[in-house]
Formats: sequence, structure tokens, C-alpha cells
Amino acid sequence: MFSESRPSKFKIIFGHTIYALWCAIFLAVGVGAGWIGKYSVTKEFIIDTIRDKPVEESFEYKDHIYVLLLGCDENRSFINQQVTTKAARSDMMLVARFDFRNFTITGVSIPRDMLYEYPGYRMKKINAYHEVGGKELTQDVIERLLQIDIDRTMELDYTAFQRVVNLIGGVPIDVPKKMKWIDKAGDLYIDLEPGPQVLNGYNSMCFVRYRHSDSDYERQKRQKDFMVAFKKQLMKRLDLAPVVFEESIALFGGALTADEIGALARFARKVRPDNIKMGMIPVVDQGNTGGYGWHQTLNESDLPKTLAEFGFSESNLVYSEAPALARGR
Repeated sequence: MFSESRPSKFKIIFGHTIYALWCAIFLAVGVGAGWIGKYSVTKEFIIDTIRDKPVEESFEYKDHIYVLLLGCDENRSFINQQVTTKAARSDMMLVARFDFRNFTITGVSIPRDMLYEYPGYRMKKINAYHEVGGKELTQDVIERLLQIDIDRTMELDYTAFQRVVNLIGGVPIDVPKKMKWIDKAGDLYIDLEPGPQVLNGYNSMCFVRYRHSDSDYERQKRQKDFMVAFKKQLMKRLDLAPVVFEESIALFGGALTADEIGALARFARKVRPDNIKMGMIPVVDQGNTGGYGWHQTLNESDLPKTLAEFGFSESNLVYSEAPALARGR
């Protein structure tokens, strides 16, 4: 089983994933009324921010919501390497619980190599369900695993990610080592030299997705370093923040509307760091056994404790108060 120190590593990556989601949006708030009338999305965002519109208004007055975040490759034909479908195995699976009443964000990471059997399908690694049935089947599988109802499922759009990086003129980063790796199925041709440099959109994607010869911790640290550098670069180009705000809708696959992104950004601003708690589904390492390659199995006896610890043992509640009363909280 994973050691006690392992969840803290997943807290690092989950915390910075949430940070990546909100960092560009937070910047949009401070630039102010000069944008009003130029971008309709920003105009609504600023007005709602000024009047401090409660986040619950954007989510049907729910007590809390669950958001599933997936990072996936594209499937490509082994014959001509043309894109055949975007339903590929998911590199990353994170579920966040946003508690609007208690101002907390909790979440769990789901190990991609964990074996799981969903009714109607043979046993497979949990990240392979996305390849079979896309985000819809993946959501069903994870809802059954965690015994929750997921409100939004977001697939990271790597094309939009590249556009955002290119918009701000690239991201200055100190590449820690030589990175060279080819993954034709994922359309990744990574060839980065070590040292300080400005990464364009494609090379930035390569930088954050590179996993060859890396531990999870090293990859997570790179992603953290990248987001810090991204924020610094965007601060130098605040004139582009409204465009970045609108691109963030595409970045997460259109799963969140502009109103919902703005609402969650305002909510996240109010959450204290000690009210962000992250962990991981308990698993047991099984090694290369049973013909599945290196894999893990679910620690079913510890799962209920983990779900309770992170607030995943409750159903999605709706405010009992009338909307007017909820707005006046």
C-alpha cells in the first residue's frame, strides 16, 4: 500500500491543478472597468464580482458540487497517425468537491493504473474506460466508484492550452534536464534542451506532459513551476487577460459556462489555504501481475474512511431556503 507520505504528493498536484484553473481568472478581476463593453463575458464577470453574486446562484442553489477533471490524449490511427477520435485513455483523473456553505475545497485523485470492473465491461485499468466510452462512461464509472453524482466533467483541451500560451508570448521557464521522447499515438514529439528558455504553446504542453524517466513527484513539480511562470508572464500582459478568460472556457472543454467560471473564481478567492484538503483513493500496488502490466487494486476496506474524510459520503444537497433567502446569506 502507499505510504503515509504519498497523499501529500497528490495534495501538491491537486492544489496546483486547482490553481491552474483559477489563476488566469483571478487576474481578470483586478484590471477593472476598463474592459467593460469590450468583452461581454468580462463585463458580466466584473458586474457580478462588484455585487459579490453568491456562487450558489450559478449552480441551482446547490449546497455543493462535484467536478471531475480529465486530462486525455487523442487516439490516432496506427496506419496514418490521423486523429480518429478524442476518446483516449485519461492521463489524469481528479474529482473536486466545492462546498459553497462551508467555504472548503476537497478532492481526491484517482490513480490511472487502478484496476476496476464496471458492470457490462471486463476488468480493466480505470483510465481505459475513457477510451471505450469517452467522458460520459468515465463519469459513470467514477460516480459508481465514489458513490456520488458528478455535476460537471471537464476534459482539458490541449489545443486551447497551446493557444493561451501563445497568446501571452510564451512562458519563460528553466528546463531542468534534457527531455526527449516520442509518442506518436499522443502526437507528442518532445525535444527540449536544459536551461532557461521561452516555451511556446506546443513545447509548454510537452513540458507539462513529459513523463519518461520521471517520477510522479518530478512531473508534478514541473507543472507547479510552469503555472507560477505562466502567472508571472500573464501579469506582464494584463491587456490580454480578457481574452485568456474567454479561452479558459475552451480550455476545459466547454463544461463550464462563463457565468460558472466567474462564480467559482469568486468562490475560490474566499477559501483559505487550510480549507483546501486533497488526497487520493486508497490502492494497493500489485506490480506486473495477472497480465495487466504494472497496476494497482482498490483498497476497498479503506475506501469508506477516505470518502468520509474528504466529504464524499454525502449526496448533492439543494438549499432548503427560498432563493431570495439564499441570496441574502
